[in-house]
Amino acid sequence: MQYFSDCTETSQFTWGYYPPPKFKILLYFPEYDKFVISEEVYERYAFDSYYNVDAEGLEMQSVKIIENIKVVRDYDYTWELLSLFARIIATITIEVAIALLFGFRAKKQLLIIGAINVITQSMLNILLNVINYNQVSMMFVFNYVWMEALVFIIEARSYSIFLNKYSSTESTNRWLIPLYALTANAVSFGIGLYIAYMIPGIF
Repeated sequence: MQYFSDCTETSQFTWGYYPPPKFKILLYFPEYDKFVISEEVYERYAFDSYYNVDAEGLEMQSVKIIENIKVVRDYDYTWELLSLFARIIATITIEVAIALLFGFRAKKQLLIIGAINVITQSMLNILLNVINYNQVSMMFVFNYVWMEALVFIIEARSYSIFLNKYSSTESTNRWLIPLYALTANAVSFGIGLYIAYMIPGIF
């Protein structure tokens, strides 16, 4: 398919755009002008699949098909957890900052906004991670849209119940709370899509 890369320095090969669902590992050693290919066929197990190839001890002089190329799944769960926490923290930071702009400055109001966001964003991001693990990016965007709409409904309803209760002023206009929920979610949604586009690995 005419897609290859020099991995001498990094020992990493990335096929980031429509990688084949089934593949073999092919290594070329220019100093010997020989190829080594894995005997086993491997498959993509996730939308972003990671494999670790151990090619130590290859006998280049006599064989071309080697059984002792060890290839194991190497999904980066640490990175996934870190990116999950980063997205949740970023969303809470954005929505708290917007809350301050809307005049929700009481300590309990901000704590309520933070707590509700921890719940909704944890559920949203975990589900999106599962979808992104198993399906293509278009399904990720489709589910992101309706899930974000559901989060808006949950948050708008919850804020309407609790924010007035702990307001530092006498009362808040009824329309201001759902407007805040809509604005906060729209901004975080837009920033989320932008980050997902600029840094695909963040999801």
